[in-house]
Amino acid sequence: MFCSMILVLSLLHFAAGAGAKYDYDSADYGVTTWATRYPNFCSGTRQSPVDIVNTMPNKNLGNIKFDNYMQNNVAVTVTNNGHTYVTSSISNYNPVPFISGGGLPGTYQLAQFHFHWGDDSTKGSEHTVNGKKYAAELHLVHWNTKYSNFSEAAGKSDGLAVLGIFIEEGEANTYYDFINLTRHDVTYPGNTSTTVIKSLMGLLPSRKSFYRYYNGSLTTPTCDEVVTWTVFDRSISLSRSQLEQLRGMKYFTFSNTIAPLVNNYRPVEPLNGRVVYFSGASHISQNFFLYFASFTMVILAFLEK
Repeated sequence: MFCSMILVLSLLHFAAGAGAKYDYDSADYGVTTWATRYPNFCSGTRQSPVDIVNTMPNKNLGNIKFDNYMQNNVAVTVTNNGHTYVTSSISNYNPVPFISGGGLPGTYQLAQFHFHWGDDSTKGSEHTVNGKKYAAELHLVHWNTKYSNFSEAAGKSDGLAVLGIFIEEGEANTYYDFINLTRHDVTYPGNTSTTVIKSLMGLLPSRKSFYRYYNGSLTTPTCDEVVTWTVFDRSISLSRSQLEQLRGMKYFTFSNTIAPLVNNYRPVEPLNGRVVYFSGASHISQNFFLYFASFTMVILAFLEK
């Protein structure tokens, strides 16, 4: 039986890696080899993720418009693809969710969403803020509707738009109850289940007008530089038990062993002269506190005389 299981998992692994072969930590296929294995893109100058350190306020970045995100209790397919927990069949939503506005150069249709996480809550996010790592990060992947389909869009410089949401360990979040390996078993690579998303809008942070925006790439091989990134500055929380559901997943290594599917995040890449913009609302908020602090220091200095 064990040999049969290995054969099945080998086939699943081959199917999952039919495009780019990669993992995160092995000597042959880990993140340190991606730039060599996929030099056309993974060694490019507009790679993601990045550490968000210095940002430039842009008051022209308005709110993102979410169309058809208010649907409730929609069935989707979830899969362990050997790299992450990923949804599919979102195109079956009726009507299909779209985003526009913000820094987006078009209208983008939701294709799937997936997660990146660590083996504990001190790490797991792909983007970082001033070096701060979060326990996990959710990516909602959209494609530009000026193209005929996702595949065509994925080959264009303005083809994809990804919303990044930081996840911290904290209170349980009922909008994420669909991540449950007991009810919807996607423990092993190739496992697929049907589950219900309570609310797409519920996956997002409560404050959506504050975000960072920049041009980058996919964070997995072949690392195509086709992504407009919007990373919200407000995180959402999951409980430890909810995060442990993700950490309970497995993947099939290239050395024919089963291993915990954890630490599936790419380290930050250099900006190489790119600018990360803050939305205008964030700029106003930042300036208010800056001016308030400066005013307070002036008053204190005057009173001390």
